[in-house]
Amino acid sequence: MNENLPYQISFPIHHRGLKFVEANGKIFTYIYKKDNSVGMNQEDKKMNYIYCYTNKINGHKYVGKTNNLERRKREHRSNANNPLSKEYNYLFHRKLREYGEENFIFSILQELEDTEDINKAEQFWIEQLKTFVGDNQGGYNLTRG
Repeated sequence: MNENLPYQISFPIHHRGLKFVEANGKIFTYIYKKDNSVGMNQEDKKMNYIYCYTNKINGHKYVGKTNNLERRKREHRSNANNPLSKEYNYLFHRKLREYGEENFIFSILQELEDTEDINKAEQFWIEQLKTFVGDNQGGYNLTRG
């Protein structure tokens, strides 16, 4: 179990054709091949990330995906503070303004090399952490991924 993460999940987990395992504090994704064998997908070497913002005050979370963490943080900051942005009134950006960015913890949930798995992984984490606003668990995600 990764002590740096603000939640507890038991591994391995099977979800939508993916297998998530933890080793040395990192989460690895395996794919199920058509012949039912399991292996790491090494086709795309560009790293993708599933990240989480956790509100320090109330514990509510937002899960997202990106291939560039610093750029994505800047985009969230810009969208939260620019009234001309089409995402200005999105729930997460309103909460960034309301509580202040300093009251959110940013963490990387998972690193993936395969861009095809990123959408499934994001859906997995939104479901696991109950961040979809429609689940009434205090999450800030407007969709299930």
